[in-house]
Amino acid sequence: MVHDNIITSYNVDFESEILTIKTQYYSAHERTDVIFEGYLTHIFHGVMSNSMLFGIEEYPLDIFLRDEQQILSELKNCSWPITYKNEKELINYLQNNNYKTFSITATLGLYGWVLAKQMDFVVVSPSSETQSSSKNE
Repeated sequence: MVHDNIITSYNVDFESEILTIKTQYYSAHERTDVIFEGYLTHIFHGVMSNSMLFGIEEYPLDIFLRDEQQILSELKNCSWPITYKNEKELINYLQNNNYKTFSITATLGLYGWVLAKQMDFVVVSPSSETQSSSKNE
């Protein structure tokens, strides 16, 4: 749904636990908002104007933990992404609270991942301002 879409902005509402990535397909006037609800944390790399998405998909928690072992170790004493004693406690927290890992890949620019409970795509047609939603739970 967002392949080759340009990221126009992103916003985190910590109080509501929502991260929103606003995108637009470059050759049409179709906008798609990617909404992560139950947001816990994210890491984005390559942040720049005119970032173009390749895709966004859920991927297994064990792969996330393996791939991000270094940053988890570096930031553990900063209580990131939560305060925890060991990896087993972190895994239990994420699983018991239904957190999922969403990988963001790029054709150009911004890439990374989001830890959240749910991801939705909301397509907004500027001509009619109608919206349709596709849930990914």
